[in-house]
Amino acid sequence: MALRIHSQVRGGVLDFTVRGTVTGRLEVIGREEAVNLDLQGLPWPDLAGHRLTFHRPPHENDSPAHEGFHPRQEGAVGDMTASRKVKIPDRPIEEWVRLPDEERQFTWGNSLYLEWHSTRNGRVVLESTDFVLSIDPIAAWTMGPEDRPGGPVSEFDPFIREPVDLESYLPPEDDTPRSAAEIEADREAARMNLLLDRIGARMDREGDDADFSQIMDEERERLRIELGEPEPEPLTPEEEEEHARWIEEMNAAALEAENSMDEDEEEDVEHPLVARTTDYGITLWRELIENIEKKAALSPEHPFVEITDGVTFAGVKLAGALHSSMRRGEWPPDPLYAGDSLVRLKKARGHLHDAIAGLKAAADDGLLGGVRLDEIDREVRGILAEVEQLISEIRGILE
Repeated sequence: MALRIHSQVRGGVLDFTVRGTVTGRLEVIGREEAVNLDLQGLPWPDLAGHRLTFHRPPHENDSPAHEGFHPRQEGAVGDMTASRKVKIPDRPIEEWVRLPDEERQFTWGNSLYLEWHSTRNGRVVLESTDFVLSIDPIAAWTMGPEDRPGGPVSEFDPFIREPVDLESYLPPEDDTPRSAAEIEADREAARMNLLLDRIGARMDREGDDADFSQIMDEERERLRIELGEPEPEPLTPEEEEEHARWIEEMNAAALEAENSMDEDEEEDVEHPLVARTTDYGITLWRELIENIEKKAALSPEHPFVEITDGVTFAGVKLAGALHSSMRRGEWPPDPLYAGDSLVRLKKARGHLHDAIAGLKAAADDGLLGGVRLDEIDREVRGILAEVEQLISEIRGILE
């Protein structure tokens, strides 16, 4: 998932005058110091050799820069252009969204699109039509037929160029794993999340022509090489036969499960914590998002969105962590499954911490009465306490 920063950036300067290097700074909301960029790669031809300055006026959707957005951005260039063609609503978005579909009109315009792959923050995207742009008229150099926009290209990836950064997908340092099994589970989850991010970015870039199966195979192989993992040993004829038999058994089991889904639905038991969290996420959506006026003004960084999404996403992760154990009627789970459950529980905990951060921001901005905020805070922290207890119980069987 990309870190999208358009609502956090007031302006900036980027220098493309040195071939193969992009430097510059961003003026971000809520910080006195600029964010500095030092990237490797080439922009699109419209920016090659030029110096770009951009700025925009304040907007009601503005939000402070994300705390995790590092003040020094190093890594590889993705797509960078000031001439991406996009459809722009013909009136303010708050007014446009209230119009009937048949009355909604667009104009075509240029969008500033700046993408890079940061060693600290992964894929970062700044995309907006709100900026006033200024480009110096004389290019220090021009792109030739051998030049390709983007950062360093690897053998298996002509589209995504970010350096491998598995550590940024691991849990924070203050959440030290307690066992070798937990370390392995964290690393495998981080590996999968990085792989899915790369596959998603490739799918976005290639659009309707994207071949998911081919992209998945290429990205999996590329990541294996970057991580220095050995090439898989080819299967023996006996192993290929066993693998084919296993696939047949899995397909048969999946078909049986699908046919009996309606019968099992009545017997399926939802974990109480999953029900509590999911129901509360729906309640928060109705109270904080669905009925609010000027819904279009709620940016993804708005405290109400951060609170609601934190609880909702926590419910999803809890369902993944606890559902299978409820079906098998066992807790703590078998050590074979415990690592996966632990990873999901820790992600749920992270989402709940995001919700608490949203509550603090809402309190600082005076968005809700103190009594209501206290009520939400008590419920979120109550859910968090139960999650912490489940994490401790799983860690107990892994240590």
